[in-house]
Amino acid sequence: MKRIMLQTYVSDATAAIELYKRAFGAEVLEIHHTPDGKVFHSELSIDGYILAVADREDEDETGDVTGNIMQFCLHFEPGKEDLVTKAYEALSDKGSVRIPLGASVFSSCMTDLTDCYGVRWCIFTA
Repeated sequence: MKRIMLQTYVSDATAAIELYKRAFGAEVLEIHHTPDGKVFHSELSIDGYILAVADREDEDETGDVTGNIMQFCLHFEPGKEDLVTKAYEALSDKGSVRIPLGASVFSSCMTDLTDCYGVRWCIFTA
């Protein structure tokens, strides 16, 4: 495995990133926006460890987040597509697939899913 990174979804990712820069001296490694300006992925380095921050999507009428707002991201080295596929097959059983297994703009093999226990996973190679 290449790395494990922490992922959080917040109501204002741009402001949260600025806060984490101030609070931890975090360095922004990358940031990607949707066409409407929301952050769909960012990576901050905090003492060499990665915290990924994105704008959350699921809110009820009061603004409260429903469900899990954390995600575990497993990033494997290139050539380890078999490990991503194996994890996908196990975790998608009785789970909910957000992004089916396949290539993306940053990976030759990735998936985003929630397992049957409610844990959200992003598993990919790069």
